[in-house]
Amino acid sequence: MELDEMRSDWKRISATADPDAIQRLDTRKGNIHSPVRRMLRNLRIETILMLVTYPIITIVYFFGFRGYMQEISWFTLTIGIIFSIYYYRKNKLLRSLEDMGGSVHDALEGKIHSLDSFMRFYLWAGTALGPITMGFIGWLTWKKLPDIDPHNPFFVSTENPLVKVVLAWIFSVVLVTVVVFILNKWYIQMLYGKHINKLRSILEDMQEEERINLPS
Repeated sequence: MELDEMRSDWKRISATADPDAIQRLDTRKGNIHSPVRRMLRNLRIETILMLVTYPIITIVYFFGFRGYMQEISWFTLTIGIIFSIYYYRKNKLLRSLEDMGGSVHDALEGKIHSLDSFMRFYLWAGTALGPITMGFIGWLTWKKLPDIDPHNPFFVSTENPLVKVVLAWIFSVVLVTVVVFILNKWYIQMLYGKHINKLRSILEDMQEEERINLPS
């Protein structure tokens, strides 16, 4: 489908005998490829870091501590599998953008929308991971360490009534969620958001150019 549209664009441009239009088409392809390649590079870096750190954490907690903390290994492995699927699908989308001709603006618009969906998932899933991890570690501590310090504000004891513990958890979860959200949003914008905005700007230029060139 994209190749057919590309041929149609080339035929239309050739029919107008406008060398500048052909030059604009080639320039447009290069403009699209530049932010896509940067996002692919950043994705590869993220993937390498994940492939290095996640297996280490999984192995250490699975075989270390006499197997007492294996739950952390399973938790880490689950998160790793979920984000592996995410990285694979995002890589596939970016590759399709890299191979796409710059003249297929309808396809480009759809792919930018898909990238926005990926980024929203990344933002909210990454943000949710903060309080989820906090809750998981809290549950694991309560399960594995029965002799918890009675002054610990996160666990019910003679020193800490239920109301005080609930308030401590609510305050901590809200604080962690806000901080993780801000950091995650900045991180995503730095690695991907600014490049998606560049693609969106290219798309807007293409649409504006088509409106100008429409026959009156």
